[in-house]
Amino acid sequence: MGEAFSLVEKLGVEPALFFDVMLQGLFGAPAYKIYGKLIVEQAWEGHGATALIGLKDADLALEAAEAADMQLPSTHIWRDHLRQAIERGEGGLDWAVMAREQARASGLEK
Repeated sequence: MGEAFSLVEKLGVEPALFFDVMLQGLFGAPAYKIYGKLIVEQAWEGHGATALIGLKDADLALEAAEAADMQLPSTHIWRDHLRQAIERGEGGLDWAVMAREQARASGLEK
């Protein structure tokens, strides 16, 4: 989701408009509604799992993939965004803060 929000913003689309379009299509599930809204509002505090917990989960997924002798390239990006957020002192924020890291990587400093 962070990649999609960064892409549309770079192309001049308001994140809130993109969020509305997402919810009218395939992405009307509760997880997309909740995390999409957090990304649009940049509301990283006081919500669900923290970036630190997300990093633990990413590391566990990568360990499982290594044991199964397979690659999870998107999981490496997920983990890297979480690590960057933690290095910025944002480990206690909701793990959706990785969308801000994607925005930063896209040249949309936030």
